[in-house]
Amino acid sequence: MPGFDFSGATFISKTTTLYQRTGNMPLTANLQPKQLMPVCIKVYPFRGVVLNSVGLSGPGVQVLLNLNQWQKIQEPFLLSFMAVDTTPQKREEEIRIFTDLLRQALSDFLTPIGLEINISCPNTQHNPNELIKEVVSQLEIASKLRIPLMVKLNVLASPHAVKEICDSGLCDGIECSNTIPWGQLPDLVHWNDLFGVTISPLAKLGGGGLSGWPLVEIVTDWIKRVRDTGITIPIIAGGGIGCRRDYRQGILAHQEAGANGISIGTAMMIRPWRIRKIIDFGNKVFGN
Repeated sequence: MPGFDFSGATFISKTTTLYQRTGNMPLTANLQPKQLMPVCIKVYPFRGVVLNSVGLSGPGVQVLLNLNQWQKIQEPFLLSFMAVDTTPQKREEEIRIFTDLLRQALSDFLTPIGLEINISCPNTQHNPNELIKEVVSQLEIASKLRIPLMVKLNVLASPHAVKEICDSGLCDGIECSNTIPWGQLPDLVHWNDLFGVTISPLAKLGGGGLSGWPLVEIVTDWIKRVRDTGITIPIIAGGGIGCRRDYRQGILAHQEAGANGISIGTAMMIRPWRIRKIIDFGNKVFGN
């Protein structure tokens, strides 16, 4: 598609888990969705929003490392990982094993990489308020990699909890926001107005998470509150940039609130012709 060009942006991998995870999106042998229009993703292009309950479908990190595709990338990028087992102890063991696997493979990478620890997927049936308590211990384990470490959150994360993470000295950056779980923040997200229903179209798959234009103002406010706690590490702001309103206003609002960069997700699905302009303007505002 003309203009669908990501040069000038940094690649962040789809979040992987340690082991194979079926999730809600069946995959083919070459890891593409079996369904042309996966039932776990509801796209509303005219409304500027997407609801998804993919649930981290994937083959597990060892399979992905064996493909040797990450290793061949020639520009610095971020891998994304989430521990998804049922208890804190088991999740800690997951990141230990993941760290060991990645450390063994690091010498095969052609470029420096960073790691993003995702604790905010709304479709894994975890309580984010519990997961955020585990972040520092996960960062301690991952610090053995000696690569930059980021944490991916959503706007439900308490600014004071985020400050505790940053005060550990183990976190090099924050990315916010992941999707907002269905029904959360009803004073800010008018769910019935957006979707015309009171029950999620993905209720059978856990409800799903919202991405799109409503997140822009919510993320901007979240960044301000986080900066007010004294956090100084870089913040990457995401959620709805270019999905409906002027992408320039959203980028400038994030920058004024204290963001150091932006991430692009939903716009790639519903406004792909804007990607080139968003990246160029983002680099102009934040510096390359």
